[in-house]
Amino acid sequence: MAYSRYSRTCDWYVFWESSSDEPVKKDDERLAIWHVDHRRECPSFSYSEVVLMLSTSDFSQVPGYTDTDHELLASCLKEFVNDVDTERNAP
Repeated sequence: MAYSRYSRTCDWYVFWESSSDEPVKKDDERLAIWHVDHRRECPSFSYSEVVLMLSTSDFSQVPGYTDTDHELLASCLKEFVNDVDTERNAP
């Protein structure tokens, strides 16, 4: 699932990188956060890393991040956490 895609007005591609139909731990899920200028690095973060970034409001480990990106990335990260929580808590 994509939370943000590259466009003329967006330098970020943020998507749920891994998922499985089999029951897995939440921390097995990963969120890819790619900046247009750093996509070769293909950075992705575990569920717990995303939760930590949100709780500290520190996204500095994301390649390409600047303060002007904070609102967009915070929104994407929150959606990912909500989606994982919903899917992993479903019967």
